[in-house]
Amino acid sequence: MISDERERKEIRIWLRKLVRQLGASESASERGVAVMLNYYDFTLLTESSLPIIGSSTSIAKSCLQDLGLAIGNPDAVAKAQIYIEANPDVRFKLNVPPEASEWGLRFLGEILAEVRKAICAKNSEYSKLKAEYKSYPEAFAVALSTGALASLGINGPMALGVATFVLLVLATATKNAFCTMTDQEVLKAVQKAAMTKKRHQK
Repeated sequence: MISDERERKEIRIWLRKLVRQLGASESASERGVAVMLNYYDFTLLTESSLPIIGSSTSIAKSCLQDLGLAIGNPDAVAKAQIYIEANPDVRFKLNVPPEASEWGLRFLGEILAEVRKAICAKNSEYSKLKAEYKSYPEAFAVALSTGALASLGINGPMALGVATFVLLVLATATKNAFCTMTDQEVLKAVQKAAMTKKRHQK
């Protein structure tokens, strides 16, 4: 999946592009997802040992929780974002329900087959999109958002945000070995990563 400094740079470029797009949305939940994703751009910049190319459970856990929130309770994300925008001088910590990781894990289980097509298959319905988008992170996000996520009713910029969380979760938890692992192994690795260390502060 993501294995070198070039791909780390690609992810940061994609995150910045997506954060700008989501941040300009009329949807408060999409603006909230922009704030959540912006954290990972900062992490890529400041943490040389980020598990995108190594291994760290704290980032994997955070990604999984953010994925779960975006999927399981977008209204809570929207309400938090509206509060933040109305109170810019107030320090705010997003309340993460304990079931957020489970929401994210369950969602991953539902879309792993499509994720494999988008990431691992050399010839699939996603091949044209991969060729069109030179940046791997953007190609993956567009492919997944126009395929599996659209079929689940998740569309537009929010789908791109969710797809990017999926990419970050899998890259951090599976240590770039996703295509060689079974679905059960992938979910077990993600679950294990989400069980340790603290979530980042927002």
